[in-house]
Amino acid sequence: MLWTYGAFLFIGLIVLSFFKESITRLSILSVTAPTLFFLISNFGVWFGSSFYTKDFLGLIECYTLALPFCANNLISTIVFALAFYALRNFFQDPLPCTLSKTSPIPSQARNLPYSSQLLNWIELAKVI
Repeated sequence: MLWTYGAFLFIGLIVLSFFKESITRLSILSVTAPTLFFLISNFGVWFGSSFYTKDFLGLIECYTLALPFCANNLISTIVFALAFYALRNFFQDPLPCTLSKTSPIPSQARNLPYSSQLLNWIELAKVI
C-alpha cells in the first residue's frame, strides 16, 4: 500500500508543478502519470513479494507480467483526460449566439450552473 499511495502522491506533486492549461501538457502528463504509477507500484510488488526473485531478472519478470494492466491504465487515462478537457472547454467557451429575453425557457433554468451555454445550444438547435 505504501508504494501505491506513494506513487499517487508523487504523481500529484508532478501534476501540480507542471500542469498548465494546454493540450500538449495534458497529453504528456496523461502518458507520464500512468507510466510512473506502473513503474513505482510494480517495483513495490517486486520488492515486497516472495513470488519474484530478488535480482534484475525478477524485476523484469514483474514488469512483464504487469504489462496488460499498464496498457489498460494508459489508454483509459488518455481517453478520460482528453474527454474531461473537451467537456471543460465546451462549458467555458461562450457560443456565438445569445438567448433572447422572450425565450420559452423558464427563468429558473437560466440560473443553473452552465445553463447559459446549454440554453444557447437549445436556441441554436431551434434556429437550425
